Amino acid sequence: MRLIDGYQVMGGEGIYMITAGGDYEASLLLVDEVWDRESMPVDGDFVVSIPARDLLIVTGSRNHEAIERLRLAAAESSGTLSYTLTPVLFIRKGGIFEVFEG
Repeated sequence: MRLIDGYQVMGGEGIYMITAGGDYEASLLLVDEVWDRESMPVDGDFVVSIPARDLLIVTGSRNHEAIERLRLAAAESSGTLSYTLTPVLFIRKGGIFEVFEG
C-alpha cells in the first residue's frame, strides 16, 4: 500500500473495477481492507478477474450474468493487453482467494 496513492472502487449494480494508478491493481488481491462489502455490495462471495496487472474486476458469486461477462472479458483481454496475467477467475472465501470453478 505504500507504493500506491490509494485506490478507487468504480462501477455498480454488481460489477466493480478497482483502480490504483495502473501498475498495482492485481496486487490488491492481497490487501484485506480492499474487500469491503460497503464499497462493493456484491451478491455472494467476491469473484475477481485479473487478466492484466492493471485490471481488477469484481462481482459476486451469485451474479451469473456478471460472471459470464468477466469470463468473456478475461479471455479476450489475455491476448490483447500489456502485462497479461491470467484469464482464470478467483473467488475469495475465508479471506483467501482460490480458483473459481463455478
